[in-house]
Amino acid sequence: MANTNPKVSVVIPFYNSEEYINEAVFSILNQSMSNFELLLINDGSKDHSVEILNSIKDDRMTIINNKDNKGNYFARNLGIGLSRGKYIAMMDSDDISHRNRLQLQTEYLDHKKHVGAIGSSFKLIDDKGNNLGIVVRPNNYQKFKISLLNNNSMLQSSLMIRKHLVDKHGLKYNTEFRYASDYDFVYQCSRLFYIYNLNDAVLSYRVHNSQISQQKKEEQLYYANLIRFNQFVEFGPEFNTQETRSLLEKAFNSQPVSDAEYENLIELMDSLITANNEKKIYSRRRLRPFLERILYASAELLHTS
Repeated sequence: MANTNPKVSVVIPFYNSEEYINEAVFSILNQSMSNFELLLINDGSKDHSVEILNSIKDDRMTIINNKDNKGNYFARNLGIGLSRGKYIAMMDSDDISHRNRLQLQTEYLDHKKHVGAIGSSFKLIDDKGNNLGIVVRPNNYQKFKISLLNNNSMLQSSLMIRKHLVDKHGLKYNTEFRYASDYDFVYQCSRLFYIYNLNDAVLSYRVHNSQISQQKKEEQLYYANLIRFNQFVEFGPEFNTQETRSLLEKAFNSQPVSDAEYENLIELMDSLITANNEKKIYSRRRLRPFLERILYASAELLHTS
């Protein structure tokens, strides 16, 4: 009989995932804790993914079928809306949760009442499951917030968030950001409550050619730039200019700048530090060295171009 009061709702959207979905699902079903529901959102798959899932008999699983392919983030939002757990855990259909993932993350959030959401460091694996190393992500809230100015510092597949905060703030993935909606989602969370990563690698992230991040790199970068710029606008309306946008895109995407642009970039970084001293958006101690590293990287490109 299905659990009507699960502690965790695990949301896995999938589209044509027959190659990896069996392993992904069993990595959840074989967790060290059992009090969860697994919501599998079929986003209009045309392959044998659903047949594979139908062959698995576990009443903690629920398959929700979208007739048409509406996108990964639409499917995530659908899963969030249907979730009943105290916590919501995200996962992708080609990744593998380690056996103690749910237990470690729920115990952490049970203990750290002030923390709204957590991700984790993670292992990298290839399409065959071979280990490619470990990626460590920021495990401090202030450091995490600043890191978001550069890029998304939380693997979405490792995210666990408190359900009541999702409901309270009406949090959802903004599908207008297409292939970078997870970046925006984490950014929105960071403005509302504590969010950062555990040191433990609780998940294996699979790198392969058919994943969105490989197929849609240019579009993903475009929308990531929009999200990044939205954050800088928080420093003040004077930063909401095309010149500022152009400088920031070049600096944060490791693109060469001219001598004149580099001088303007120095002034921009100084202005950002001054604005932050007044508005206290980010840690003063952490923001300056962060911006200096970006500036130094631009100087290196200037000297080598």
